[in-house]
Amino acid sequence: MTFNVHHCAPRRGIARVRRVADVIRSQRPDIVGVQELERGVPRSWFRDQPRSASRVLGMDRVFTPTHRYGPWGVLGYAGNAMLSQLPIERVRNWLLPAGGSEHRFATFARLGRGTSAFTMVNAHLVNDDPSAALRQLDALLGELTNWPRPWVLTGDLNMTADHVHAPITEAGMELVDVGPTSPAHAPRRTLDWIAYADFDLVDAHVPDTTVSDHRPVVATFVLPRTLEA
Repeated sequence: MTFNVHHCAPRRGIARVRRVADVIRSQRPDIVGVQELERGVPRSWFRDQPRSASRVLGMDRVFTPTHRYGPWGVLGYAGNAMLSQLPIERVRNWLLPAGGSEHRFATFARLGRGTSAFTMVNAHLVNDDPSAALRQLDALLGELTNWPRPWVLTGDLNMTADHVHAPITEAGMELVDVGPTSPAHAPRRTLDWIAYADFDLVDAHVPDTTVSDHRPVVATFVLPRTLEA
């Protein structure tokens, strides 16, 4: 599952972690790439949202702060998280190439154990410079080649299919394209993506929810038998 949760607030409304957690729980995901969670920020009630979400859902977490509010982060941090029912064996937070008005990071992790282990990367690319977002995606995919397959990519890439499709396929991955995700109240554009390599896609859908300003994407995969052996 990938979900830009907009600090757990709808387009018009206040931040509530449990409301977002209820949507995630309803999909029963093993792993979630989450974008735009906050920790210690006034508008989200100074909550540690990654910790609260992982506690409510009973999932392990990795949180990557991407930018801070106020000098030295005195007004808190915003960032991305992975939530996982699977063991998290290895994590690397990787600074993406500069672009736009904020630093952006991709989080790489090795999840699971043994023959069922795979690499996941979660990212939120810049939204105010399309060419920079494409450079960030290219860099992210280049770094992914240094990690063992199979691969899963989740994220708000801030680009539509006409920009995302070519670099994803050139990297040897397939794209899950199941319809628009933004804005949540009346989706017109697909900005939120899942891509994969060395899995078989079983099902994918976009849940109908307005707890954020984006809708999530959910995909179900299985390992091919040749990789399970």
